[in-house]
Amino acid sequence: MPTITELFELKNSLIQMLPSFYGLESENPFKHDDAFLEICSTVLLNNISDDALRLRLFPFSLKDKAKAWLDTKTNITTWDQLQKEFLKKFFSIGKLTALRRAITTFSQNKNEQLHKSWERFKELLRSCPHHEVPMWQLVQSFYSGLDEHNRQMVDASCGGSFLYKTPEEAWELFEHLSENSHLHATSSHCDLPRQLGSKGGIYEVSHSVDLSSQVDALTKKFDQLLCMNKVSTTSSVQDVCSICASPMHASLDCPCVGKPECVTEQVNVAQGFPPSNNSYSNTYNPGWRNHPNFSWRSQNVENPQAQSSRPTPPSFQN
Repeated sequence: MPTITELFELKNSLIQMLPSFYGLESENPFKHDDAFLEICSTVLLNNISDDALRLRLFPFSLKDKAKAWLDTKTNITTWDQLQKEFLKKFFSIGKLTALRRAITTFSQNKNEQLHKSWERFKELLRSCPHHEVPMWQLVQSFYSGLDEHNRQMVDASCGGSFLYKTPEEAWELFEHLSENSHLHATSSHCDLPRQLGSKGGIYEVSHSVDLSSQVDALTKKFDQLLCMNKVSTTSSVQDVCSICASPMHASLDCPCVGKPECVTEQVNVAQGFPPSNNSYSNTYNPGWRNHPNFSWRSQNVENPQAQSSRPTPPSFQN
């Protein structure tokens, strides 16, 4: 355990706020160290130094394998010593070498946007703060790992003089381009809800989608109207009486059923013969012109002698 000369009381609520580290291979000791220092920065005790506070609180953040390791360390008296021993123990040389290789050989993924690549690169640096790679090599590694399209964009943004920029200027340039890429991606997502396809980061929107859907809807309505017209036509044809051709009743309800004279007249009409003027017929024409009792001219046209043989009324002369 670290040697602490200053004695002071710690509240239980403060101890519960501390992050936990178990010493597993999947854990990152650098992230645990950052989270621990963030909690310590919120605590202020009178007449207590930062080293004393950190040395006193750090053992409460270790569990299982990590806590057992710390119990073997008795010659640690400062926070810097404890921090270096902790990182050296739980961040192996193999892991450090792998992260350095990932940083120096960084490459942009296929179809990955610039701001996402930049954030992924900075996450590698945060996961290994003691990578000891100089800044000029960091910016050169990121620039070399970009695809052809993004490298051309970087060159165009600085007038083709990227290699003449200082490492600090190149870092600020990447920050600026990443922010613009993020804003462009956000605005494109909001303004183009229907993206039919993308080629090289260019989104194409078709205005014929709505028109085609409207045409399909009109076609369906037209087909429905045609079907309804066919149904109504079929029903009207079926409702016409097949005996007297009357649309007012069906064939089974026809009044001509059982009446031969009615059937005969219907047959004559179908064959083109004129209807008779039988006043007692069901098909009698009520028109006055052809009525036998109300005609103004003689119906015996075929016998003109009969007309001349009629006596003429006497004429009276004064």
